[in-house]
Amino acid sequence: MRGEANFLVPDEIKAGLGTNVIGREVYCFRETKSTQTVAHELAQGGAEEGTVVLAEEQTAGKGRMGRDWFSPPGEGIWASVILHPSTAPSQMGRVLLACAVAVAEAIRKETQLPVLIKWPNDLLIRERKAGGILTEMTAEVGLVKFVVVGIGINVNVDRERFPEELRKRATSLKEEMGKEVSRLHLFQEILRTLEEYCLLLKDRQFEKVANRWRELSTTLERQIRVSFQGEIIEGQATDIDSDGALLVRLDSGFIKRLVGGDVTVLEEQ
Repeated sequence: MRGEANFLVPDEIKAGLGTNVIGREVYCFRETKSTQTVAHELAQGGAEEGTVVLAEEQTAGKGRMGRDWFSPPGEGIWASVILHPSTAPSQMGRVLLACAVAVAEAIRKETQLPVLIKWPNDLLIRERKAGGILTEMTAEVGLVKFVVVGIGINVNVDRERFPEELRKRATSLKEEMGKEVSRLHLFQEILRTLEEYCLLLKDRQFEKVANRWRELSTTLERQIRVSFQGEIIEGQATDIDSDGALLVRLDSGFIKRLVGGDVTVLEEQ
């Protein structure tokens, strides 16, 4: 079954996918408010791990910190995946970093573009944002019940399609390559790589994930400003810890541990 007018459909996505868990069940929508909302409802209803929700267009796409995510029809990958990581809520940073590395790796493999990761979840190409990862968890009694991982990638978005306020800091794979990218092949590679990195977490091999994240990081060893829960922190990003939190050395020499926030690289101002 081929996608009408280049729309992606479940049969296409699952054909030759080769994964064991992620992508066994795939839901595709022409339009929805947010794939995160749909996936969360499915997870609450007992959907199995690896269930995928993809939309051609989101009318209320979710970004971090309650922001909207620009997601025009047929030009990107706007998707959510249900995971059951069997981890404590305090270790959710591990899941976010693993997902960010997986998606960055998949894009690199399919396009050879130099995708890097700005902590915690931005995917950058030459310092402009091409995508991002959002993780939302539901937990009970100190254990994560399920996680919904949101994936947003500007695949074939033309520069003039971005809202004016985004044009200087956003980009797309098409803009960087000078040609369109197969959303189908890219999405399949993302699902495969996501499964690989999720298996590393389940096998308690986070250090492998962390080391690759360090290699792809555009945050470490730079002077940054982080806004988090009403607090502004400035210092040098030095490392991540065993839970995926960012370690920032303040001017006083004190190491501040951050589990979230908006990062600005000060050298770019």
